[in-house]
Amino acid sequence: MPKKYHRPLPSKPPSTSHPSISSSSLDPPRPPEQSNNSVNEQLTALRKSQASPPEPGKSPPVSFNSSRTVHPSLQAILDVPMTPPPTPRPGMRGTPRPRGPPGPPPPSSWLVASRHCPAHMKRQHRERASRAGIRTHNTAPLPDMTLPSKTSLQHMALKRMAEDWDFHRHYDQHYLAALTPQLKSLLLWYISFYGPEDGVAFDGLKVLFRPSTEVQDATSNDEITHLDLSGAIARSVTLRQLEFFLSPPPPFPIADTTPVSDSPPDDWSNPTNAPLLASPTTLLPSLTHLSLSFPHPSSSWSRLLALKPHLATLTHLSLAHWPIPTLTPNSKTTTITTTSSSSPSTTIRYGGSDYYSASEGDWAEAAGILRRLSRATYCLTWLDVSGCADWWDALGWKVAGEGADWTGAWRGLRIVRMSMGGQRRPSSSSTSFSSTTTISGGTSALSSTHDEAWPLRERKRREDAQRSACNVAAWVRRKKAAHKLPLTRFQTDWDVEGNGPAKDGFLTGEFSVKTVTLDVGGAGGMFWS
Repeated sequence: MPKKYHRPLPSKPPSTSHPSISSSSLDPPRPPEQSNNSVNEQLTALRKSQASPPEPGKSPPVSFNSSRTVHPSLQAILDVPMTPPPTPRPGMRGTPRPRGPPGPPPPSSWLVASRHCPAHMKRQHRERASRAGIRTHNTAPLPDMTLPSKTSLQHMALKRMAEDWDFHRHYDQHYLAALTPQLKSLLLWYISFYGPEDGVAFDGLKVLFRPSTEVQDATSNDEITHLDLSGAIARSVTLRQLEFFLSPPPPFPIADTTPVSDSPPDDWSNPTNAPLLASPTTLLPSLTHLSLSFPHPSSSWSRLLALKPHLATLTHLSLAHWPIPTLTPNSKTTTITTTSSSSPSTTIRYGGSDYYSASEGDWAEAAGILRRLSRATYCLTWLDVSGCADWWDALGWKVAGEGADWTGAWRGLRIVRMSMGGQRRPSSSSTSFSSTTTISGGTSALSSTHDEAWPLRERKRREDAQRSACNVAAWVRRKKAAHKLPLTRFQTDWDVEGNGPAKDGFLTGEFSVKTVTLDVGGAGGMFWS
């Protein structure tokens, strides 16, 4: 094999001194020069000599102020002028712009959904969404609730949580209370629209609104203004449970340690002499929007009236698809027969209303219940009674001293929503049938290609509901005008052309039908006089 040759390494490392201080071996030695300059001055001169000239197109180097400075507290004592501020760096003009928060900017959907967002920004967002072909939600049951668009991440996350609500309320029960108040209200609406058939459930309510004393990172419930329990009343949440949820018992009783005296105090105005009363606790003190729509048919009006302490602060209430107001719903066909030797037997009804009260126009019991409800909700400005066409006549009960207090407790009621129907959940099929009904001279002729899908009794029921809504609107309008009160607008869901009982979706006059175009699968129809 060939022999390997190793190159010998130098024993002495090369010199690394600067060329300017290294002397040539050919130059003769010179005697050291005597200089009176200090070391700092010599170093400054050396830096200037080694500095390279500036290149064309570039700014000269920044000069530093090497003069000594004096502390600001000693400048006035020593009569030293103020130190000039440092010169700005080259390339900077004016005041520097403050730097924003690090990271990418937040999505526009987060900014628009904020309650602090200006109205013009929300309007611009809706206009951009409409131009881009993006559909936004318009089925919010309560006003003043901004729903995210269907293409936003927030909508997809809330919808998925609502679909899997039974899972989240068990496995995420320690984290749901940390959601912001706005997200809690939105999640309740998504559960009623996309969640289980029986709604949020009472256990889900308690998990979502747990106080900070039980969960460390729980947000405060003082800012909750919207509570949507659509589809849950009398199914997964009873009205008694709702009353217990809104008024939880105090954590500990208040003990009065003041000694009891037999003699009355001299001054009752003294706070120390006043009796100690435990103030009732409220879980949601700022609640103003409540939706109890789409309840079970067995919902009790007596239990609803028992919520009177919590209805006083409401400004928006939804009672869509509630049954006919009665205190004895199970006694419609129950009668009592009295017998006497001196008089013949008499049969009287057991409850306040019977099976034929609606057809006979006897709304005495329903009007009395609505009067009690109106006096309990004296702050109400918006009421939804959609799908309650069976008892719309009770709102305009004309007996003196009975019926809703339109000129008293409900004098501030601005809008009453009276839709023909509506859906709680999205429909899987979009099939609809249309028919036209012509009424003239007391005769009716029905022309439709789907007579089986539009029976005569359904057309008659819808026509009676429209007549009831118009009559109630006209009666309330006259009554409030007589007392010089702000008028109440009755909002409908059927379209009207021309000068008819409805204008821009609001009823304005009496019912007088000439032609009615109905949509069987839709939310209503249109009529004009």
